[in-house]
Formats: sequence, structure tokens, C-alpha cells
Amino acid sequence: MAVTYSQADVALTEIASGINQNSNGLVSAKQQISSAVSNLAAMPTRYAEVLAAIDAAAAAMPTDTAYKNMKARKDKLVADFTALKATAQAMLDALTGI
Repeated sequence: MAVTYSQADVALTEIASGINQNSNGLVSAKQQISSAVSNLAAMPTRYAEVLAAIDAAAAAMPTDTAYKNMKARKDKLVADFTALKATAQAMLDALTGI
């Protein structure tokens, strides 16, 4: 099937638009990853006081089930946070210079 000049021109415009749209999407994705790294980096300072208070309360009242459970939950969240922070940083590192 023969392609007319105008059909080819429209196709090239669509290709350029697709390239531009995907390029913008990649820039946005990198910015979102960078923002996540910054937000995650700020969390330890933001929550240091309450995390220390949970640890202290659990240590001071080792038989208190509520604080024991809260400390266990906190410990699991810290593990999840640590893994996510490492993943986010690795993603940003991989994109640096691209």
C-alpha cells in the first residue's frame, strides 16, 4: 500500500508527539524518584522522637502487651522503610547522568 506525502507527514507528527510525551514521562518519573529519596531521607529526623519514645516505653514496661506490640510494629515498619529507602536511592543512582 502506497503512503501519500500527507499520510507520512501525519505519521511523523505522531511519532514526534509520542517521543516528546514519553520523554516528558521519563523526566517526571525521575523527579518523582528524586522526591521520594528526599522525603524518605527526612523521615528519620521527623519521627526520631516518637520512635525513641516507643522503644523507651517498651523497655520500661516489658510486660505491657500494647507497647510490646507497638514496638514490634515499629520494628517491622523500620525494616520496610530501610528497604524502600535503599531501593529508591539505587533507582536514583541508576538514573544519575542519564
